[in-house]
Amino acid sequence: MIVSQFYSLSDTFKFGQYKGMALSDVIDWDYQYIYWCMNSISNMEFLIYDSAIEELTENHCIRKTNSVNGYIEISEDLLP
Repeated sequence: MIVSQFYSLSDTFKFGQYKGMALSDVIDWDYQYIYWCMNSISNMEFLIYDSAIEELTENHCIRKTNSVNGYIEISEDLLP
């Protein structure tokens, strides 16, 4: 069962406290929630596709790691 999948920054959460909010808004509002989702929900249920990760790296203070699973790293020192 897929909980949420994100192909772009405008895709919305289908669960939880940010249900209905766009991925980009959640990152701006509470980026640690993304970490929580990535660590607490199976990567087969919570999916951020490469297209969304590329948008994130272009538009936010986010770096893509070299891991096979495409995890993202948020640089806290660059956030407002």
